[in-house]
Amino acid sequence: MKKSTIQLHDIKVENNKVIYDYSYSSDLKIYFKNKEKLYVTYDFEVSAIPKSILAIPWLANFITISWFSGCTIIIDEIDDDFLECLEILKKSFAEEHVVILAKNSNLIVNKSIKNTYAVDKEAMLFSGGLDAWTTFLKHKEKKLDLITIQGSDIELGNVEKMNLIRNSYQENSLLTGLPVHFIASNFRDFHTRHLEKLIYFNYVDWWTMVQFGIVLTASTAPLAYYYGFSNVFIASSLNEKEDMVWGSSKLDNHIKFGNTTITHDGQEFNRFQKTEFVVKHVDNLDKTFPLRVCYKHNFSGLNCGKCAKCLRMIISLILKNKDPNDFGFNVNKNVYDLIFNQLTNSSFGFREYAFWQEIDSEINNNIEFYVFENEKEEKEKEEKEKILHISSLFNKINANFPSKTFKIKRLKNKLRNKWLLWKVKNIL
Repeated sequence: MKKSTIQLHDIKVENNKVIYDYSYSSDLKIYFKNKEKLYVTYDFEVSAIPKSILAIPWLANFITISWFSGCTIIIDEIDDDFLECLEILKKSFAEEHVVILAKNSNLIVNKSIKNTYAVDKEAMLFSGGLDAWTTFLKHKEKKLDLITIQGSDIELGNVEKMNLIRNSYQENSLLTGLPVHFIASNFRDFHTRHLEKLIYFNYVDWWTMVQFGIVLTASTAPLAYYYGFSNVFIASSLNEKEDMVWGSSKLDNHIKFGNTTITHDGQEFNRFQKTEFVVKHVDNLDKTFPLRVCYKHNFSGLNCGKCAKCLRMIISLILKNKDPNDFGFNVNKNVYDLIFNQLTNSSFGFREYAFWQEIDSEINNNIEFYVFENEKEEKEKEEKEKILHISSLFNKINANFPSKTFKIKRLKNKLRNKWLLWKVKNIL
């Protein structure tokens, strides 16, 4: 095998599990786990799906590795529309990750196949979290098919958690009658952390900064072919004003395969506005439902009520005068101590900072809020003081954010990007 090459040799199907047989050159071994080959499991008969469609999830996982490492990918056949969208995505990715322009990556395809199939409905990636519920409620009249993927935020092998999620769907009257599809994949496990070193200015991880938008949406390709989805929605993580590099963004809108498009949905809202949107629908529908915002696994329940994501959701609900316990949490007034500890002892990235900034703004404009113990006026006053203390703690963070070290790294990244652009134009 030639230097810096990844090749897909075959695609096998065993009990609706799509297993990819591929190899890579020795210089790329550092990026992959020896005994962990990529696979995707579906809950329908996939043996009749064309290989040019089944190959889409594999290529989605490896194409970004090629862009950043400069290696060549060799594949026998792929959907023509997906192949075309990759060129657009590569150029768009390179606007944020200039290093891609300096890498000599290549994609060799033996056959690009135009796939056509009847489409008569739409679907969405559905995790049960705030982003997903916002998209669901925005488009509830469409009667969307729901797609939940295990392996992204739900660890593989966690049967108890998956059963809990399935039960929460079945018990939710808003989801009654809607088709729900389940996918499982090891797309976060087949590679090593060395991939993150390919990103010069990396302030999170490979999955978050690069992988998850294209991989999650591409994983739905066999479903889209089989069930006839004209469009698949993926809920936004950030709003359009938040200027940070993220693995799922408006670039998702470029993704296409067969007769299916992808829509990156909900960027008009920031996270607190999504809370307001969902709460408004809860009031209008006179229904509450659990929000699964937690990514922790070592507990029984949908949410741990203690992690950063849970605490931000809890205080957001409190500020909208809603009992968090009506939304899948199990907390009391002691949750404020956990929030104080979070704000005092945790480090903040840009996303976390932006979310807390939204919360702080609401605190300063808030009149009404949920009180855990409201039988006495002094209890309400006590909890109001705790909410104001949250604001004061955030203001301390605000005064020193971002750190001097981060500012230096960001400046170095800008200078490096300028140098790379000059190099691409004048030398390469």
